[in-house]
Amino acid sequence: MQKLFKFIRRPRVFIPAGVLLIVAGVVAFSVLSGEEETFETVPAKRGTVREEVAVVGRIQATQRLDLGLLGSGKISYVFGEEGDRVERGDLLVSLVSDDLQAQLASAQANLDREQIRLSQMVSGEEDAVSQANYDSASSAEQSAARALESQLRESYAATDSALGAYVDQFFEDPRSGQASFETYVVVGGTRYFIGAPQGDRTTIQRGHNKAVALLAAWREALGGTDLEAKVAAGGAAVAHAQLYLGDLAGAINRYRPTASTDQAVYDGFRADVAAARSAVNAAASGLSAAESSYRSAQSGKNVAGSTLALEQSAAEIAIQEAAVRSAEAQVALAQAQVSKNSIVSPVDGIVVELDAEVGEIASPGSAIVSVMADAPLEIEALVPEADVAKVEVDDVARVTMDAYPGVTFNARVIYVAYAETMVEGVATYKVRLQMEGEDSRLKPGMTTDLDIATNVRENVITVPQRAVITRSSERVVRVADGEVSREVKVETGIRGTDGQIEIVSGLSEGDLVIVGSKQE
Repeated sequence: MQKLFKFIRRPRVFIPAGVLLIVAGVVAFSVLSGEEETFETVPAKRGTVREEVAVVGRIQATQRLDLGLLGSGKISYVFGEEGDRVERGDLLVSLVSDDLQAQLASAQANLDREQIRLSQMVSGEEDAVSQANYDSASSAEQSAARALESQLRESYAATDSALGAYVDQFFEDPRSGQASFETYVVVGGTRYFIGAPQGDRTTIQRGHNKAVALLAAWREALGGTDLEAKVAAGGAAVAHAQLYLGDLAGAINRYRPTASTDQAVYDGFRADVAAARSAVNAAASGLSAAESSYRSAQSGKNVAGSTLALEQSAAEIAIQEAAVRSAEAQVALAQAQVSKNSIVSPVDGIVVELDAEVGEIASPGSAIVSVMADAPLEIEALVPEADVAKVEVDDVARVTMDAYPGVTFNARVIYVAYAETMVEGVATYKVRLQMEGEDSRLKPGMTTDLDIATNVRENVITVPQRAVITRSSERVVRVADGEVSREVKVETGIRGTDGQIEIVSGLSEGDLVIVGSKQE
């Protein structure tokens, strides 16, 4: 019975003979073949790990200004051409605006006079302008009046002669005051038809009769002594003649003869009307210049006379101050009107687009000049959501372009957008970088490849990224220790673009890290 109990308490394990034979064979094969496992290792070493974000961007101008006119009219001046440099304040485009420039000059001259007068009042100068100066101003006015009188007579003769020599041929009883615009003009016994709608004929006929009446009034005024009446009559007659001759020229120029043999005659009609217009325009210009000189002399005399006062009261000074402010407002208004007819560069830069030519008619509101300001170029790129947290302002970047193979430029991040930009349903974020330095090879619109350095660790322990094994939430590396290996838990930092990874803790410099194994 005791032997039976011992058997139960110490059971025996029986291994089949076949299994023992297999195990023995495997061991014998391994020993006889001489194969053993060896490791491929690299030492942990100190170095620099650079983390980068690679994106594609496009160069753009920092500041591009599209400029247009506020007024409309014929372009009289265009600055250079595309690619030319400009400075702030340079005139780029202007319209024909002689009348506005004259108004500005007059307003500025008036302001100067009012300021001088105020200064004299405040300083208390006595007899600021001498009697001799006043006498000189009076003499200048009289001389200008005589010149104006002479010009009035010359302009009258030129206008009357132009109508008589070139225009009366188109009317029946041209100087009767009841002239009619003839349908036919007789030249050398042959009648030549002048085609024009009835409405145009009526307008031209009335215009001619009014021109004759105004010339008569002008002639009568010239016989009197009132210079202002003469100026008023002459100005009215010349201004009307210019308008009326414009209507007549339109009718004559629009008609085309049916017979080619008559072309020379009709060309002569057109030449006659053009000659009349030219003569009247010259008469108007001469009259305008003479009147302007007279008005200026008049103003000089008035200023000289008004400044002869020996003393000015406080009330008069206040009134004069108001006059200066009024003159300043007139100058500002004239400047505003002139500025509407011109485009001035607001910055130093380069003209990158110029869509204007002298003689063209410009419309308000349309951009016709674009100026790229002198400032470092920028690059705009879209960074994926997964990488944007790594990018910060002042990060540096390497810039390469297909246009310049093998050439590297530098840039710096200056802006990271807070709001996303959706691209095909994917959230991205705009990032702007500023190019460092100036380089004429760089042009707006060029595509760039960017490597933005988002993090750099220097003099840290590094190993190849493939040596790090992730298990659950831990990272380990296998370290060779003689002929055996052991696993070491490590804390990692950033991953470099060169395949290395930072080891924060767990390894020492020189540790042999296993990156693979092979059979020998």
